[in-house]
Parts: sequence; structure tokens; C-alpha cells
Amino acid sequence: MKRLTTTFVLIFAVLFSSLFATNTKLNKEDPRYAQYENNLITGLKSDNEGLRFSSAYLLGEIKSELAVDLLTRMLRSHENENFRIMAALSLSKIGTDQALYMVKRVGKFTDHTKLATFCDKFYKARTYSLPADDKVLVSSLFE
Repeated sequence: MKRLTTTFVLIFAVLFSSLFATNTKLNKEDPRYAQYENNLITGLKSDNEGLRFSSAYLLGEIKSELAVDLLTRMLRSHENENFRIMAALSLSKIGTDQALYMVKRVGKFTDHTKLATFCDKFYKARTYSLPADDKVLVSSLFE
């Protein structure tokens, strides 16, 4: 009976919380965006490895152009290959010319095969993907 009550309470809590969930995604026009971006950049400079790794990921998610130099430095010189891969992923998500160029160069000239493979995949995924309107335009050219 206790297990059934606990299950019911958990299901009710999940359903109740989903009713009042709001969209928490920040965009660049939001006044909190600059503070969020600066906090992530500070996290990227931290001595805490976990904080640095997650900050690198989130900076890519928000497409922070301010973080390109720091992520480039991480991509080129971090001692841990997983951090370098995360920097390549974030740079490819940011998508500026400088960021994509660094991902391409490191993928081409690194001695680490795992890093080179990921950089190549990230670069190709970013440069060969077209927005929806361009896909329609390209497909209409071949008809």
C-alpha cells in the first residue's frame, strides 16, 4: 500500500509540474543573456574540471561568439583529449568562420586520431547542413 501511494504521489508531482512548466530558453535579446554568458565564460576559466567541461558545452549551445578564443585555446592545447573534443563540438555549434576554420585545421593536423575523427565529423556536419529554405532551393535545382 505504501508503494502504491508513493507511486501515485510521484506521478501526480510529474503531471502537476508539467502543467506549470515554462519556456526557460534564453535568447540573445533577453537581458539575462549577457550575465549567463559571462558566468559560463568565468566557468570556462575555472580550475574545476567539471565546471570547465560543462561551461564549454553550454557556451556552444548558446552559440557564444565571445567564447571562441577561449574554446580555440582549449581545442589547441588542453592536455585532456575529451576537453579538446568538447571544444571542437562547441566551436562547430557556434559556427563562426573563425570557429569552423579552427575545427577544420585541428582535425587535419592533429596527431590524435580520435580528435581528428571528431573534428572532421563536426566540421562536415556543420558545413554540409543547409537551412530548410536552402534545402528546398537545392532540391528544386535538380528537378
